[in-house]
Amino acid sequence: MVGIESYSNLSKQQEDLVKKGFCFGQLAAIGLYAKMPQGINFKSSFKYPNASADAQNSSSAYFHYKSSQLTFKEEFLSTNLFKVMLELMPASYKKFKGKVEGEINGKTDAKKLTASVEYTSDKLKSKVAVTEEMLVKASVVGEIKPGKGLGVDLAFDSQAKRLTAYNTAFWWYEDNFRVVLKHISTDKKSYNFGNVGLSALYNWCSKLKLAAGVTYAKGGDSEVKLGLQYLAADNSVFKARLDQSANLAFSLRHKVCEKFTLVTASQFNLGDPKAEFGFRLKINQ
Repeated sequence: MVGIESYSNLSKQQEDLVKKGFCFGQLAAIGLYAKMPQGINFKSSFKYPNASADAQNSSSAYFHYKSSQLTFKEEFLSTNLFKVMLELMPASYKKFKGKVEGEINGKTDAKKLTASVEYTSDKLKSKVAVTEEMLVKASVVGEIKPGKGLGVDLAFDSQAKRLTAYNTAFWWYEDNFRVVLKHISTDKKSYNFGNVGLSALYNWCSKLKLAAGVTYAKGGDSEVKLGLQYLAADNSVFKARLDQSANLAFSLRHKVCEKFTLVTASQFNLGDPKAEFGFRLKINQ
């Protein structure tokens, strides 16, 4: 049986299936990963996009240290964005976790600071966060019956004295499938019914997974995505995705050897033969 996840991760598996690995739109990308036994991880990446008017090269560097009671992360992006996170897990209060996150934009000197506390038990996960603008965010996910539960995600603006986000979710997990139904608020100034999202993941067999996602928006920007993931071999994963605009995408991830992984992807519209391609190389140390 699958365990309870945080509110933001309720539909992560099905969303990753139809998003991750589709690296078209970039001529090349290289990722370097290094993991040390002391709990230190390092990751860096560089992306070279296809030629277009607004395309820009991008790169990032990521440092991660983790011990039994402490997690520290730093991330530098070529967009002059710097992120840092410190997480504490007291040994005497293992169900609680404290976290401080900071973000600095080198171009605008804008700064963001968030402090949060998380609580985790067998049937409940909750989080309360406060930003420097005194925006209070709270999320709770609880199991009502085995494999079934409800989630609430709220944001309260203390200056405006009103809720600016009011999201709810119902989830149903079994060993071979998961379904999540969400309401996503879209109006921060008045209380109106927002968008409705439905996502599902089905494990057809040990090698094949199917995913679907539907988002209904009142403004007409509704979205539909269907995807599959097939374990073609021990070291190869094939993905396919079709969306509401008849865009058909493919991705093949192949582990060439212990240290090298190659990802290739393409996309084209069923009504237009013109295709996009992309490549990504991952190096693990």
